[in-house]
This record gives sequence, structure tokens and C-alpha cells, in this order.
Amino acid sequence: MLNVYVDKLSERVKYTFGFVFSRLIITDYRLTDKFDDFISAEGLKIVYANRKTGDYPLIYAFDFLFDTDSDKVIGVECETVDSVKVLFPHKCPDSIISFDIFAATFYMISRYEEYSQHRQNLLDEHGRYMHVNSVAYRGNFMDCPVVHIWCAMLEDKLKQIIFCDLSTPKGDGSFNVYDDIRSKLEALGVPRDEIAFIHEATTETQKAEL
Repeated sequence: MLNVYVDKLSERVKYTFGFVFSRLIITDYRLTDKFDDFISAEGLKIVYANRKTGDYPLIYAFDFLFDTDSDKVIGVECETVDSVKVLFPHKCPDSIISFDIFAATFYMISRYEEYSQHRQNLLDEHGRYMHVNSVAYRGNFMDCPVVHIWCAMLEDKLKQIIFCDLSTPKGDGSFNVYDDIRSKLEALGVPRDEIAFIHEATTETQKAEL
């Protein structure tokens, strides 16, 4: 079970997460805006917010999915990150991914730019939104399935994260989930030196590398 904490369970958040995790990354997930419930839940945990919360993996969030003003003008431009065209890039060093994948996904699948009431000067003589004004055209990715690519990137990131709220190993020989996970991964053929946990990092640089 994937547990996701958000500050606000907006309709945009629920729709976008449902699309991503029910149609593209097929996995059970739970959204909550109650932090105590999030902490006590079992399974993988991530935070979707504009700030780091404890040691939980963060996906940096812009305000876009928490907004309720459907007529707000959003100036979105495309950037290239790791050879991939993305929207809503950011510089937050704590985030596990370098753009707001959920805001970007909602922007694309909702065709947000086509339905804003502030688009009248972007229509042709038949009242149709002109493709040359779209971010996909300006960013030269009209024929690229960017949402699928973004979700594949996110899925890879999630696979790299094994996060647990149980205490770190005490070193007294008692059972702990980390050693159990390590032994199971080794039994599956994963080299021991390729297995690492966040509590083993002793510096912020090492944490960022993990």
C-alpha cells in the first residue's frame, strides 16, 4: 500500500492521483490529509507538499492542484530535465523528482490551457483553440506521450524507495525490518553493496545521494 500525505484533499488532487495510480501506475494507494493517520499507516509513505516533512520522501508540490479557481491564468513553460520534457520544474533539493509530476499531469490530461476563460485571443475564426499556442507545441512534444513517460519515471523512483517507520536497528541482535528486508533482497540476488537505507547515511549529502 502506498500512503500519500497532502495538506489538502482537493478534487484536483483526488482526480490526478486516481488517474496516475489507477490507470498508469497500477497500485493500491491511500490519500490522507490527516498526518496522524499517515504516520500510523503501514506501507510505503510519501509526502506531496511544498516542504520536507520528517524523513518521509517528498514530491514537491506547487499550489496548482490545491487551487479551486478554474479560471486562474497559469503561465506554464516546458523545460528539459534529464532529456525529458517536463512542466512545473523546481529547485527543491529534498524532492525525489525534479518537477511537480502531479501538477504537470493534471495540466496535460485536463487540457487546462484550452478551457480557461482568458483564452479568447488564442482561438481561431471557428472558436477553436489554436495548437500553436499550446505548451506541447511550444515545447516541441506534440507527438510525445509525456504523461506516460513521467509516470514511468515516478514508478522507478518509488521502486527505489523502501521506507518504514519502524525504529532503526538497535544492534543488539533483535529483529528489525531493515535487516529482514536486506536479507530478502540478497536472497533475490541483489548485491549487498547495492542495498542502502536512509538511516545509514551520516551526512545530508549521503541522504541526497540515496
